[in-house]
Amino acid sequence: NYTPLSNILTYLDARAKDDQNVLEAYGRELYERTGCPPLYIYPIAKLLWLKRRGLLGSIKRISFVKDYIIYMLSRHKLWHVDLSTASTTGLLNTHKLSWDDLALEIVGMDESYLPELIDGARLLDYISVPELNLGKVAISLGAMDGTLQNLAYSLYGDEAAMNLGSSAALRALCKDVVIDRCEMRLYHYYVADNYRVTGAIFNNGMSVIDWFRNITNLSDWGLIRGVIRKSPACRDGIYVLPFAMGETLPFRAQYMKFSVLGLTLSSTLGDLFRALFEGLGFLFKEIINALMDNGIHVNSVHCGGGGCLIGELIDTISEVICRPIVTYGDEVSRAASALGALATLLRSLNYVSDVKHVRFDNVVRSRSVVTPSKDLCGIYDECLNDFIRTFDTVKHLYRR
Repeated sequence: NYTPLSNILTYLDARAKDDQNVLEAYGRELYERTGCPPLYIYPIAKLLWLKRRGLLGSIKRISFVKDYIIYMLSRHKLWHVDLSTASTTGLLNTHKLSWDDLALEIVGMDESYLPELIDGARLLDYISVPELNLGKVAISLGAMDGTLQNLAYSLYGDEAAMNLGSSAALRALCKDVVIDRCEMRLYHYYVADNYRVTGAIFNNGMSVIDWFRNITNLSDWGLIRGVIRKSPACRDGIYVLPFAMGETLPFRAQYMKFSVLGLTLSSTLGDLFRALFEGLGFLFKEIINALMDNGIHVNSVHCGGGGCLIGELIDTISEVICRPIVTYGDEVSRAASALGALATLLRSLNYVSDVKHVRFDNVVRSRSVVTPSKDLCGIYDECLNDFIRTFDTVKHLYRR
């Protein structure tokens, strides 16, 4: 009866880590169907966790939060979820844009458990809000919040969106289905209005930097700016593997931990912070390389989220990935997902014939560009290879 039987199982709920191994057994086939690599972060893993504990027996419906809210708001008690949110569950066939039979078989349910699918750039219903004296309010479901950033910044072609919030991500927008032909380093999600994104997400974004600031008693960014190293820490063999909350993409190692290598008696906190910033940069660079392996070229990156306002961090990442990074003012950067949702709403109400036609003046006015030092690009290319070799060595310790 649409009465919640549990609290929300969030993206970072790590109780399903062991169930990632079950998904790995289906590996490539499941990935090619859904566009979601076998990871514990996805709802398909949470459902496996519930199933293994016998907690699915009396359940009639699985809700992804948004569809529950829409059900409670809509006049006709509609139970729908947008294709974008559905594509991030590990349960949607990304080619057919319908619930995938193999994924449903794995968790032991059928389509009746799940909400109906709709493009988030289509009008769903109208509601009234008496408390606000509003009689006819349009409901359009939009898309998954991260993918909306691409629409807000109007990133089409060779421009990618980079998010630096509590987690971190990098996404490129296109209309083709792109599945990593080499490994499973990339996700592929539907957005809206026939657009899709290919990219990756990391658990360890600003959350790991904030944690490190706290344990080093340098929570004041002014103090960090005073001590941070100006030259590459990796050139002296100092590396930080920034996996304080495990690791999702591109390496899919949920057991990884935060690791520091290469310190000597002469090392400083400034070296550590520089190496931490570089570690995040190496993850972004590896995803850019993965995109290029699959025919997606990234010539510039547009940043959204609170981390984009930290100059030293953005300067370092720009140098590591050897790409200019476009940043935006605080108001635009923090509101990017809401602006992207507005773009889908304008499309659903037929103000535009294609969501691509939406351009926000305040976004354009807010832009500034960070340009990397070409002298450092070669150094960081060499460091990336050492970073990956270091990861490959350390992962065996944590796996045991």
